[in-house]
Amino acid sequence: MRRGAIRVPISSLLTFGVVGLVLAAVAIALALGFSSAVKNTRTLLADKARAYIDSVTQRVERELAPLPHQARWIAAQIESGLVNPSDKKAFKDFLQTTMAATPQIRGIGFFFTDGRMLRISRDSQIKDIQSPSENPWAGAMMADMRKLPAADLYKWLGPIWIADFQQTAIVHQTPISQKGVLQGVLFQTVTVSDLSRSLAELGDRSGVTPFILYGHNRILVHPLMIDWKPTGLTNDANIIKEQQCCDELDLLPRLGQIDDPVLMEIWGDSRRLPIVTDADDISGSRVIPPGGAEHVIVFRDIDDYGSVPWTVGVHIGVDVVGREMKELFFHAAMGVVILLIAGFIAWRVSRALSRPVEAMALAAAKVRADNLEDVPILRPSNIRELDQARLAFNAMVSDMRERKVIREVFGRYMPSAVGTMLLRQQGRLEPETSRATILFVDIADFTRLSESLQPSEIVETLNAYFSEVVAIIERHGGVITQFQGDAVLAIFNVPVKAADHAVQALNSALEIQKEVDAKLFAGRRLSCRIGINTGEVVAGSVGARGRLTYTVHGNAVNVAARLEQMNKEFGTRILVSATTVSEARGVDTIRIGEMTLRGKSESVEIFTIANGNRPHTAETAERRTSVD
Repeated sequence: MRRGAIRVPISSLLTFGVVGLVLAAVAIALALGFSSAVKNTRTLLADKARAYIDSVTQRVERELAPLPHQARWIAAQIESGLVNPSDKKAFKDFLQTTMAATPQIRGIGFFFTDGRMLRISRDSQIKDIQSPSENPWAGAMMADMRKLPAADLYKWLGPIWIADFQQTAIVHQTPISQKGVLQGVLFQTVTVSDLSRSLAELGDRSGVTPFILYGHNRILVHPLMIDWKPTGLTNDANIIKEQQCCDELDLLPRLGQIDDPVLMEIWGDSRRLPIVTDADDISGSRVIPPGGAEHVIVFRDIDDYGSVPWTVGVHIGVDVVGREMKELFFHAAMGVVILLIAGFIAWRVSRALSRPVEAMALAAAKVRADNLEDVPILRPSNIRELDQARLAFNAMVSDMRERKVIREVFGRYMPSAVGTMLLRQQGRLEPETSRATILFVDIADFTRLSESLQPSEIVETLNAYFSEVVAIIERHGGVITQFQGDAVLAIFNVPVKAADHAVQALNSALEIQKEVDAKLFAGRRLSCRIGINTGEVVAGSVGARGRLTYTVHGNAVNVAARLEQMNKEFGTRILVSATTVSEARGVDTIRIGEMTLRGKSESVEIFTIANGNRPHTAETAERRTSVD
């Protein structure tokens, strides 16, 4: 810590910073207020545009949706036999009656499969063509239709020129069958003029100009199309096929062919209107300035009426809305300036507070990852409370480094679990009696091997071997208590508790044998024997007052050592007592027999693990009944 350095209390810092924070808060509130106003305005415009489009769409649906419904009803009447197209008079009366329910239909027609045709108009004019020769076009049309599936005949056609009405019309076509046999095709007609008149009424009430584009470049419906007629068609022209409607005969005007300069610019370089385009159910919007007066065009694409998509839309002048939006954006810009100033002040204050905290957080993360060597010394802070926290943190890290060194030293000379317990219990380990599984492993023929090695080679070989064995035992929860020459004594369930300690010991034995067989240790191949027993043991620190070691005592330990030696007698590499087998359920073992161990009055039943090297022969196992 530097002498004479100023330590500013955090309360003083906050007091002097409150002016900036209040300014920032006011600026943010101002910006949020204008942002909310802009959002509300955008929402209102979007809602208004959506309402206009919905009104036009609903009007179109009101005019056209009844045609498919009525067609299905007519088809059902004929299919059921209630109406017979062969009865000419009854069929004419039936078709005339159906038109009463749909006033928007200008005419209805039925084309028989043999080329005959029956057409009835709204003014009760009836055209009944009984001979295909009188209408060769109808006969050719029905011949084409008979080649198509009935499902392909059910569709919208349009626009089509109908000479009887001298009008361009939109037609709904429906196949009519009886008992699965196609009888003919029903046509229902709505003229473009009538549809334009209906939408014009809607525009008069709302003050907008509705329109429908056909294929984005032809005008299908518009208030100026109520009396519009294509040129170049004679009064006795027949019904024209759909594919001839536009390019060949100009049945619909192009953009610019009617007196609507706003609509003419819909696909031009006019700027978008994002406040409306944000609405999910609106395909697009434009701001059009014809003659200096801004208009907004809002439109939606629909594909419910034939193979060519329709663009349903409206356009409306937006002078008042534009002024309001400009004013809102001006105030929003002022709010942004204030926000930037307040943000700069808040940033400077936050950096003064956050830098020490960030440095401490990064250092704490390294402590949590146990990378104490990489933890930096935190630098002094001018904020008193943060500087005090820095001093405490640096002292804590220093203490943890010392404790880590102690743990590492303990881990080299005693089990890590024992070292942890020593630290936790202030250096004292009270003796405890517990049931545990003892594993004793020894290198086979190590005396003979060591006679051919130099001392340094013996140490190198043992270190390589012990490193592998200790790693396996500790991985299975065991604790190494002693190294006795080339032997290792390990215990399971003390001091680290484990409910399946017997299974862990057996798994350790199998893995030790597998790894020892597969590896070389300092370039030498080794073999080992293992004895395992489960029983009561006493664990604790044993030694002189100034020098202690942690170990286990008890008859169970001696039995494990005897079993390790008995592997020589049976040609096995792993021998296990019955007490261990009884606790290690599910482990496949082979019974060797009952043996009387040296120095013991009671016999011990011993086993070997099925896949851990069996006895040489069953005869050898049964012949051995005691060991002196």
